[in-house]
Amino acid sequence: MSDNDASHETWNMIVQDETFSERPRRGDFAVYDDPAQAALVQEGKEFTVVLDRKCGENLGIDVDRNDGLALIIESLEQGLVKDWNRKLPAFALQKGDRILAVNDVRGAEAMIAQCQVDQLIKLQVVRPIRWS
Repeated sequence: MSDNDASHETWNMIVQDETFSERPRRGDFAVYDDPAQAALVQEGKEFTVVLDRKCGENLGIDVDRNDGLALIIESLEQGLVKDWNRKLPAFALQKGDRILAVNDVRGAEAMIAQCQVDQLIKLQVVRPIRWS
């Protein structure tokens, strides 16, 4: 079994294409390991990241929740997000990305609560448009 197959089998980190399932199957998800696919995450476009936190591992992000609506990623520490970024760089979360919903729940405090539960965590994220 190749490393790529192993990452598909463990499903600790997955990119969701259109559907979300508590029991993901290989055909339900599009996983892009090719760095050339990095353009898939475009500024101003939403994308979804699903992390398996069922074992209670830390997500490893610090967020600003001051606007009450979105969680803005301020820094990345060791944890599930860094593991995600290492395995799927085309969909890497970055400082400044905005988390709009967690498990379809909106509102900063409610999203924080969802992130603290040992479960699959589905993050709806948008990369802000950077004006030059």
